[in-house]
Amino acid sequence: MKKSKIISLLNIFSGIDLSVDDRADLDRLEIKLREDQQLRKLMTSTSALGMMKFNFDKVVDDLLLDFIGSRLDLYIKLTEPEVNMFFKSKWFENFRRQSVLT
Repeated sequence: MKKSKIISLLNIFSGIDLSVDDRADLDRLEIKLREDQQLRKLMTSTSALGMMKFNFDKVVDDLLLDFIGSRLDLYIKLTEPEVNMFFKSKWFENFRRQSVLT
């Protein structure tokens, strides 16, 4: 599922409204995820799926913490429990699929 579709679903089902600035920050977050060589290596390893998801979630959570100082509103939106679970789950599926294909 593409990031744009994930964002649309988040907007529809969770009631959060991700602005153009929010989307730009999510693009930057996605770039940082893709540049994380340790995470990419883990995604293409023989590690258990649960371990992959745990580590992916940890990296995303660490990246979200960067928003506290500059984009607290976005941090609050993306760390709301239901939004956070949906967001990380869909992004993990997409990231894992793309990591395996590259």
